[in-house]
Amino acid sequence: MVKEVENITDPDEKKQKEEILNQRKSKANELKIQLKEVQNRVDTINQESQYIRLKMPNLTHPYAPIGSILKANLIGFGGNLDLIPGPMRNTLQQSDVIGQKLEDISELEQGQPNPNRDHLTIVQQCGWVDSPASHTVAGPNWPYLLGPLAALEHALVNYAMDVAIRNGFTPAVVPDVVRRDILGRAGFSPRESEAGQVYWVQQDGDSRRESNREDANDWDLALAGTAEIALGGMFAGTAHEGSNLPLQVVASSHAFRAEAGARGQDSRGLYRVHQFTKVEMFVVCKQSESEPWLEKLRDTQEDIIQGLGLPYRVLDMPTEELGASAYRKYDIEAWMPGRGSWGEVSSASNCTEYQSRRLLIRYRPEKSDLFESSEAEAESVSGIPGYALPQSNDQTRLDAGEGLRWAHTLNATAVAVPRIIVALVENYGLSSSGDKLRLPVTLKKYWILSDVDSIEWFGQEVVEEIGTGAKRITDSNGKVKKASLFRRSLDSVRQAAKRSGTDPASMVVSFMILHELTAILPLIAIFYILCALGTGASVMQWLLDASDKQSGQESGMMTGMRASLRDYIQEGMQRAERYGRKKGWFGFEKGSQVQDVEVDAQIKASPNAEAIAGTFANAVAAYAITKALLPVRLAACVGFAGPFARWTIEPIKRIIRRNGKSV
Repeated sequence: MVKEVENITDPDEKKQKEEILNQRKSKANELKIQLKEVQNRVDTINQESQYIRLKMPNLTHPYAPIGSILKANLIGFGGNLDLIPGPMRNTLQQSDVIGQKLEDISELEQGQPNPNRDHLTIVQQCGWVDSPASHTVAGPNWPYLLGPLAALEHALVNYAMDVAIRNGFTPAVVPDVVRRDILGRAGFSPRESEAGQVYWVQQDGDSRRESNREDANDWDLALAGTAEIALGGMFAGTAHEGSNLPLQVVASSHAFRAEAGARGQDSRGLYRVHQFTKVEMFVVCKQSESEPWLEKLRDTQEDIIQGLGLPYRVLDMPTEELGASAYRKYDIEAWMPGRGSWGEVSSASNCTEYQSRRLLIRYRPEKSDLFESSEAEAESVSGIPGYALPQSNDQTRLDAGEGLRWAHTLNATAVAVPRIIVALVENYGLSSSGDKLRLPVTLKKYWILSDVDSIEWFGQEVVEEIGTGAKRITDSNGKVKKASLFRRSLDSVRQAAKRSGTDPASMVVSFMILHELTAILPLIAIFYILCALGTGASVMQWLLDASDKQSGQESGMMTGMRASLRDYIQEGMQRAERYGRKKGWFGFEKGSQVQDVEVDAQIKASPNAEAIAGTFANAVAAYAITKALLPVRLAACVGFAGPFARWTIEPIKRIIRRNGKSV
């Protein structure tokens, strides 16, 4: 249009066109400014949306208790229970204590502090903690550990790393600092009121920006509160073949917590400090494997604590204690007599896809992954504001395809060193001479100092892994102690009950009830199906024909199966006749006794002989089929015994217990 105006010769027309051109230019400039404003608003909304989405917590497991810590469920305990007060020990040893909420077993919370067992008093009198130096150098709650206590830290780290590596974890060394962006994606971005809980690294003399500022620099660095953040960040922006999962890594690192010292007596001594050493396990797995993995991590944690002989309990944590990322969390608490209470020493969390969505950790499922919903497919990360992460070439190759799904991530504490030191010192104390630290012999091979003058080792049973994945029990001298069949069976029941969140007694009762139900219900259902179809006689004849067709070359297993079929049919006929005579069914006279006349003859003598014979055959065939399904029924009983106990037996026990207390 500009050229057209320039070519106009008529002054009036040219002036008119120039005015129109100027108006359009002015309008274009206005639209350009408005477009920029709209784009800025869109960017702001996207940033706010991302900020809100990052702050949203994970879903919670349907079994997770709802409420405060008092709603936590006791799902296990172990270690040397002789070290806890008698009333607590008696409560723990009750058969119905597993599955109860803490508020219902207040006896476990009634401990009294024992000043003679206070860990800080003990280690200070031995000169193993230098509090004045820590105050001078860094301030309160930044302890110096000296001599045997420093060696104990190294021993605990090496012990925990050893156990984790033997359980398939790959060791890693991770940075102690992480980017603000990675901190938030891992679920640790602090709220405005909690900004002071994180130590921020000051760069170039500039004060750190407020954590809730939208223009905050994602490259700002923070001291990590756990190696979980760095381990999760290690997999950020990656995609993996399902056949390569799970990925298991373990790292020992420093953890930094700014809130230490703000909780009064709870922060005394080494229990809550600003910097401590922690060994952390991290797992990336398929969606269908995360819940079994949580149980595996818990088993590994319990192995570590049991190896030290410490009395402990396991809690299924309630919703208010889960944090942003956890779908379900178990806490292990050790008894600390000096404090007169239980203290958390480790935790294990299933974060499902909460972290993987934010860190972009995906995988391509295998064809055998039939139980994973297609709804769980990971959307393309292109177009998600602020979600771009660098990827290596071999990982980008997977991104070109479709069908990727969000991985699930889990984390678990192998050992939090100061907490374990508190538990060891307060439970085992000093030798009778008062100058040696008493420690379990489990740590002896990890000891880096001469133990002649500083340590008194005491023997205890040590659980060792053997090549098959099973366990053997040895004494402190390494002599293998063979466990009896009863002991192994009892341990298996206890492990199954522990995984199911119930107690062994409830598990056994549940199994017995299910065993009866899986016999009665299928029998009735099959009987009525055969009656409706009128095929009982045909089915029974087919079973008899199958049992009679034996060849000289059939295997012993087939011979046994056919013999079992014949036995089931014969037993079914006997039971049908017995119940028929007792109840007056199948053409028998009610209350009649067995006569010399054959059953067939008695049935044929009835005016409804054909219908009665069919009903009798239906009953016999239903019984034989139900007996043949015994392996399937047993498998179902074992699989559902835990959930059935949790849903039925445990609530009934709690109702009975409450009624008993009210009386």
